[in-house]
Amino acid sequence: MSTLPLTYDLGEATVTVNFVGRTEDSENRPVYFWRIALGEEDGYYSEHGWDLYGGAHSKASPIEGMSALLSFLGAAGESYAHSGIEGENAGLFTSRIVEWASRNQDEIAMLALEVGGDTDE
Repeated sequence: MSTLPLTYDLGEATVTVNFVGRTEDSENRPVYFWRIALGEEDGYYSEHGWDLYGGAHSKASPIEGMSALLSFLGAAGESYAHSGIEGENAGLFTSRIVEWASRNQDEIAMLALEVGGDTDE
């Protein structure tokens, strides 16, 4: 099991995921740190969290974590594109990240396919 972070570039932004531990309940889910760093075009903004979880009793894998993060980004971007900041999934991240995800839906979907995930789960 790799404990190295998995980082990809999405235009001027970078997305990073790293396995950091497991939940202390009966589901024993992997927990991932995530970070989205926007580049110069978006004012060098960064957001992160330790609240990305894998499946119950699943093997910890930064690829699983990245697939989940890209899925959430895709859902947030699509929601914002259709309904603005009041969209169903637009509250998954701050407005700056959601607006960026909306403008980069195609890139997010392509990266999700590259790492083995699917943004339409």
